[in-house]
Amino acid sequence: MQEEAGYTAELRAKPQFHGFLIGRGGSNIRDLRERTNTRVVFPTVNDADQELITIIGKKENVASAVNELKARIDSLVSIL
Repeated sequence: MQEEAGYTAELRAKPQFHGFLIGRGGSNIRDLRERTNTRVVFPTVNDADQELITIIGKKENVASAVNELKARIDSLVSIL
């Protein structure tokens, strides 16, 4: 079971988008995590790569989370 949940994917988004992806009080990212049963890790101020977002979970759940985050990032790119 541990191996199934150990799939990792990486996604890149400009740091100025992170707040929109996370949402007020973490509401957006909490909803995504609950629906896809994944862990979504944003970079901290100490991380060298400020664009790297890591998604961890079962492969099919990670794929769902990545697709949703990509769609949100694409929509942000078009309006910002």
